[in-house]
Amino acid sequence: MTKSQEIYRKKLLAMIHLHPFHKHAVQEGAWDVFLQSWGVGSCAELNVKELVNVLAVMDGKAAPRRFEDAATAPQVFAIRNAWQRVAVNVSETALLAFVGRIIKQPCTDVSKLSKKQASWVIAALRKMREAR
Repeated sequence: MTKSQEIYRKKLLAMIHLHPFHKHAVQEGAWDVFLQSWGVGSCAELNVKELVNVLAVMDGKAAPRRFEDAATAPQVFAIRNAWQRVAVNVSETALLAFVGRIIKQPCTDVSKLSKKQASWVIAALRKMREAR
């Protein structure tokens, strides 16, 4: 990232955190839920395009767009399908706990994983299947 891109990103972050919508959402305890639309827990994890989208949503000019690095539908399907085959406890809660251990952070929804994280989970499930 160039120096000018870093400056632009910091300005976007400042604009988001000074926006009346942000202040109200934080007071109501809804900011974390709002950020889940992008699959993150903090604005620091977003890239410039996503930050621009956050501002547009806060201004009511756009709908939230999933982050571009999101796991694909076939990856999510592969994770759920492989989990059904290898797990003793096939519940969604058990799957989320397993995914959380693999990616080393809490997971609330398999479809919110990044492509890289989904690949890690698929690889772990394949190893489990081969070990049986």
